Amino acid sequence: MQDLTFVTNEAATNVLQHGGAGGALIAWSDDVGVCLEVVDAAGALSEADLSLEPDLAAGHGVGYGVGLWLIRRLCDEVSIEGVAGSARLRLRLHRQARATA
Repeated sequence: MQDLTFVTNEAATNVLQHGGAGGALIAWSDDVGVCLEVVDAAGALSEADLSLEPDLAAGHGVGYGVGLWLIRRLCDEVSIEGVAGSARLRLRLHRQARATA
């Protein structure tokens, strides 16, 4: 649950800080897990952003570029798709298998 809370916050913060034109967050669950779709109305994100490593020495502060990097490591699936001038960041976290007693 902590990973879901963290990636939701990071994705929404990224759109608000870097998107410029607002956005939307859509969430749903199924038998596999939880999906989040964050729409960046400005279309500032691209699939290439997922392969970037954070540059901690760039003078932007310790947190610059770390959000997507952490999201990639915490989510089971991450993709960015450009749609009609906007960008859709889709995240999926699989349900953890429940321990049996």
